[in-house]
Amino acid sequence: MGVEAEDQDVSSQPEEETRESKSPDKEQILSEELEKQESTKDEVDGEKFQDSVTEDKEEEPEEEETENCTQKSPKLKLWNRLFKRGKKLKIQEADLQDTEAGTELLVHTKENEIQNSSNNKDEDEMKKNRSGTDVTLTVTDDQEGAPEDDNKDKKTTDQSRAVRRQVIFGSIFVLFVIVAITLASILGNKSSSEPEVRLAPVTHVDCGAVQGVIEHGVYVFRGIPYALPPVGDLRWKPSEMVSDIRDCWSDTYNAMYPENLCYQAPIKGRELNFSEDCLYLDVITPEPSRAKQKPVVVYIPGSSLLGYTEEDIDWRPHPRLAKEKDVVFVILNYRTNIFGFLTLDLLSAQERSPISGNYGLHDQLAALKWVQRNIDAFGGNPEKVTIFAHNSAAIALLSSRKSHGLFHRVWLTGFPAKFTNKTLNQTNEENSVFLKNIKCETLSCIMNKTEEEVFTAIPKFWLKERVADLPEENEEPNPTLIVHDGIILYDSIFNMWKEGDLNQVPIVLGSTAQELAPKIEIPDKNTWNWTQFSDYVTKHLDNFGTNLTETTLNFYKKEGSSPEIEFATMVSDIRITCPIHSLSEMLSEFNNSGVYTYVVDYVPSAPLKWSDEAEELQMAIHGIDVVAIFGLLSDYIQLNEKDKAYQSVIQDIFYNFVRNGEPYANGSPLKSTGYVNTIKQSMTSYPAPYKNCYIWKPEDLDYKYGYAN
Repeated sequence: MGVEAEDQDVSSQPEEETRESKSPDKEQILSEELEKQESTKDEVDGEKFQDSVTEDKEEEPEEEETENCTQKSPKLKLWNRLFKRGKKLKIQEADLQDTEAGTELLVHTKENEIQNSSNNKDEDEMKKNRSGTDVTLTVTDDQEGAPEDDNKDKKTTDQSRAVRRQVIFGSIFVLFVIVAITLASILGNKSSSEPEVRLAPVTHVDCGAVQGVIEHGVYVFRGIPYALPPVGDLRWKPSEMVSDIRDCWSDTYNAMYPENLCYQAPIKGRELNFSEDCLYLDVITPEPSRAKQKPVVVYIPGSSLLGYTEEDIDWRPHPRLAKEKDVVFVILNYRTNIFGFLTLDLLSAQERSPISGNYGLHDQLAALKWVQRNIDAFGGNPEKVTIFAHNSAAIALLSSRKSHGLFHRVWLTGFPAKFTNKTLNQTNEENSVFLKNIKCETLSCIMNKTEEEVFTAIPKFWLKERVADLPEENEEPNPTLIVHDGIILYDSIFNMWKEGDLNQVPIVLGSTAQELAPKIEIPDKNTWNWTQFSDYVTKHLDNFGTNLTETTLNFYKKEGSSPEIEFATMVSDIRITCPIHSLSEMLSEFNNSGVYTYVVDYVPSAPLKWSDEAEELQMAIHGIDVVAIFGLLSDYIQLNEKDKAYQSVIQDIFYNFVRNGEPYANGSPLKSTGYVNTIKQSMTSYPAPYKNCYIWKPEDLDYKYGYAN
C-alpha cells in the first residue's frame, strides 16, 4: 500500500489534461478496451447527487439541491484543475452488464501477434537453412568418363542428396521444437507474472461514477478523492469534504491508477512522487455488490506520522487477500509531516477559534466519513469497520468525539504509546524555528512558498531519526505532532477518557518482542559477549540507580539467547512494548468493550530484511505482525511449516476480530483485560502485566522514556 504520478504546478494544468499512467502495459490494454466499449453504449440516467455529502455544511438552496451530479457548471473546471484530472472515461452511458461483457482482455490478440511473429521467424530460418545446406558436392576421380565410374558417381550423388534432405528436415524439426518451447515459456511467464486485468463495472459513489479494474478476479479502485485537494487557500486547513454538486465530476472517474503520496522526506532507494494534492484512497473488494456487505478494514499506513519509511512503503494488502478473507480493504493517503501536523500562531490566526495542527487527523476523519457514505457501493458493511494501523494517530481518533460511529473495532501494533501534554503555545514556540528557516513573518508568505521550500525549512529535530538505545537523562525530546487542538482533542487523552470521551469499541494493542532491533545503531553489537553487554547496560542505567542495573542484568542475561537479541528486547521493552502495556491498562479502566494485548515472540526461519537499506535480522522485529496479517511474509523469506503456522494463526486472530469483534484462532480467544497474550506458532495467555515490564515500572521509565507520537 506505491503511488506515483508526476508533480506539476496546479495552476498550469490544462482543463482536460490526461492522467499519466504508471503501468504502461495495463494502460494500453485498458485504453483499447475502452475504445471497444464505445461501440456498445446504451443510455443510462445520471444519478442524483446524494444529500449525505452536505454533512457538516450549511444547507444549499432548494434549486441547487436538485442538481444532478452529471451536470456541468463553471466550478467543474476548478475541480478538474485541482485534481489534475483528464482522461475522464466517456462511458457513463454504458450499462453495467454491457461493461462487464465488454471487458475481456486483449491479451489473446497480443499472443497471436507473438505467434505470427514466431511463425514468420520459423519460415525465415527454414529458408536460410535451405539456402545454406543445398550445395553441390563435387566428386572427382583419376579416370574421368569411364562408364562404370559414371554409375558410381550417380549412386554417390543420390546418397548425398538423401543425406542432405535428412539433415535439412531434421534441422527444421529441431528448430520448430526449440521455437515452440521458447514461445510456450514466454507465454507461460507472461501469464504467471502479469495479472489478468479487465475493466470493472462502473460503481457509483456520492459524487459520481467511478471506473476501476479487475485484478486476480478482485475489483480494485485506486485514487478515489475523498476530500478537496488541500492546496492553495486550503493548505494547512482542516480537510474539506465535497458539499456542492459543482465540486463533483460529470464523466466517469478514472480510478485505475494510484495517486501521489502526500509530501514527505524522500525514501532511500525509491523513486516516488510526492504532492500536497494527495487526499485519495484505494478500495479493494471481492465484489462491489450492495446485496453482499462484507467487513471493512481501513488501513492507515506508515509507522510514523512523518510519513512512510523504506520498510513499510510496501506493506499493503494484495488484491487476492480480499477475496481469500472475504473482506473489503480501504487504504488511505493523509497529510503527514510538516503539511499534516504543523502548529503555528500564524496558522491559528486564520481560524475563528485560534487553532492549528492535526491536519492529518482531519484527513483520516474525512476518509472515515467517506467510507460510511460510500462503502456499501463496493460491497462493504458500514456497520463493521475496523481501523488497522501501526502509528499513534488511531489512539487520537479513538479518543475524539468527532469519530463516534465512524468505526467499530481498532487494531494497533508497534506504535508510540506516549502522548505529550504540551499546549499550543509551547508547540508554537518549538516550531518558530520553521519561520526563521523559511524567512517568513506573515501568513501570506508561507502560504505562497513551494512544497520544496516548505520542506527544506523543517526544523532539524523533526527529521532526526530516533535511534534506538537505552534512555539517557537529558534526551532530546521528540517533536510534538498531535496537539490539543480543541476540535479533535480538547485535552490530554487520559483526561478525555476520564470525562467519558472514548469510543466504546473492542481494541487490540500489540507489539513484537524486538520491535526496535533494526533501529539500533551500535557498532559490533552483533559480536558482543555477555561481558560487553553488561558493561554497556551498566554505563547507561547506573544513572537511574544501581538496583535497576543489577535487576536488569539478572533478568535479560539468559542462557540459550544472545547479547544482541536480549539488548534489542530490552530497548524495545522500555521504548515501545511496556508503554503500550501501560496504555492498555489505562484503557481497560474506561473501555467496556474489551481491550486485548499481545506480543509477537516468533523467530522466523530465516533472517528478515524489509528493504535493501535494512540489516538482516532473525528476530521478531517491527512489522512481522503487519506483514503476516497481509500475507506478505513469503515476499521476504521462503516459508517453512513453522512460518506458515505463525502466519496462519495471526491471520485467524485478526480476521475473526474484523468479522465479529472477537480475536481468536482455532477456537481459542485472546484473553482481554488482566492478561497478556504471546503469539508464536500458537497463542498463549499470561496474567498481566507483561513480565518484562516489571523491570521498568517501579522507576516509571516506560512512561518517561517511551517513544512519543
